[in-house]
Amino acid sequence: MSLRTEVVRIARRYLGEGARPEWLGFQWCGLFALNVLHESGLAQDIVWRIGGGFVLENPNAFPPTTDPHPGDVGIIEHNSAGRDVWHYVILERIEDGVAHCIAGNTGPSPGVVARQEFPMSRPSWYSIEPVEAVP
Repeated sequence: MSLRTEVVRIARRYLGEGARPEWLGFQWCGLFALNVLHESGLAQDIVWRIGGGFVLENPNAFPPTTDPHPGDVGIIEHNSAGRDVWHYVILERIEDGVAHCIAGNTGPSPGVVARQEFPMSRPSWYSIEPVEAVP
């Protein structure tokens, strides 16, 4: 099984679950995405930074891509209550120009892990290829 397949398999395993107790009080979609990568054996040296996340803080590990593949990380930027917010998703599959994703912190607070769909152009995509290549 490829590492990308493993990332998606692990993300699917969490569908319907809520936040871990240590994640409560945070916008935990990014913590979920990073946890999935860690459970897949990827990005073991990458940590979450409050106020910064993990993808944009590690541009060499997660370079931007215009050709995302399952397991890649997407970030959707939006404004909430007058401040910029980033929502992290894991790409499950692409179908007819639609990105089918799995994300934490979805729905009413405190949220659950759920599937979300976006036009391919909506998220900014970041490849897991560099961390996939690290032994």
